[in-house]
Amino acid sequence: MTKLKAGDHAPDFSLPDAGGNTVSLAGFKGKPLVLVFNRYVGCPVCQMTTVELTRAAPEFERAGVALAIVFQSSPERLAAFAQRQGQGAALLGDPEGRSYAAYGVEASLAGYLAPGNLPVLFRAVRQGYGHGAFEGRETQQPAAFVIDGNGQIRQAHYGRNITDLPDPNVLLSEARALGASQAA
Repeated sequence: MTKLKAGDHAPDFSLPDAGGNTVSLAGFKGKPLVLVFNRYVGCPVCQMTTVELTRAAPEFERAGVALAIVFQSSPERLAAFAQRQGQGAALLGDPEGRSYAAYGVEASLAGYLAPGNLPVLFRAVRQGYGHGAFEGRETQQPAAFVIDGNGQIRQAHYGRNITDLPDPNVLLSEARALGASQAA
């Protein structure tokens, strides 16, 4: 599986969102996008990171940047999660993993078993995020991409373990810099 890097053209995708609408990369044309790949909505760490990202969604919006989060989850489970947690980003379902493959987002047993995952998992559980239904590949790693309005990847981050996603503030900073450069 080939990993994408800054300068590569972002592969198109067409995925259902939590409301049942189809969302594609082409729908973001002309607007920068932060595209995050998570595991599935039953994962406590994924729930926590998604809530952290969606809390920052108004800042992304003010910066003129769209935010979309892809899960290996079914549309029904996405809808239930969105109803419980609220929505500040496009929550997209890809239970077959086609967009994960297109973006080179891999699964890794070593990344799944990495000892560094435990403190993050404990933090998620302490914050009240419980484990829900298992979906997709349990060993799926996360990733995050900052994509400009022309569909070019400006930043690519591939998780080294299942908890390795950039902090929302880092993604927001990269998005703001991109928004400013595109406005100039």
